[in-house]
Amino acid sequence: PAMSVDPAVIARLGLLELARVDGASRWIDAHGPSMAPTIPAGSRLLVEFGRQPDGVGEVLLFRDGAHLVAHRLVARRLVAGRPLLMVKGDAQPLADATISPDAVLGVVRAVETPRGTRVLAIVSGRRAAAVARASLIGDRLCRVGRRLARPLPPPIRRAAVRVAMSLSRVPTRVLLAILLRLDRRPFAGRR
Repeated sequence: PAMSVDPAVIARLGLLELARVDGASRWIDAHGPSMAPTIPAGSRLLVEFGRQPDGVGEVLLFRDGAHLVAHRLVARRLVAGRPLLMVKGDAQPLADATISPDAVLGVVRAVETPRGTRVLAIVSGRRAAAVARASLIGDRLCRVGRRLARPLPPPIRRAAVRVAMSLSRVPTRVLLAILLRLDRRPFAGRR
């Protein structure tokens, strides 16, 4: 059977690819909870297209099939001589599959939340790097918890995995709660 492709998706990806090639900065809308509370659903992201990340902690916009994803760079890996980027949503217990630098469309430079506040310091720089480290610790805690739960009977194993997944989010959430309090500023007007 033939697979239908939504022309609107193709058009959007084409426009973003043009922005990447031109190195333009554009505001785009964000949807979904995977980066909350840093990027709540309904936020707008200022993306510097055509840029590669300067450091761990930056929030990258990348392609995942026909979808666009904005997740934090938590580590860089070299696998078989190829550089790969490990990315993770701030609200997610586990990191995504690693991505190639070629998948990166750009780097998020600012976030305007639906409440009209702007988030800057936790999308790049030292604070963002600290969030990335906390997020990576959470990923490792979740993986260890899942591994330790394997020999348990199924009902107990499922409960243990749920607990491990919940606890793995704690380091990132605590750090973000502190940093967001320090970072939020009123934002005068939309662009």
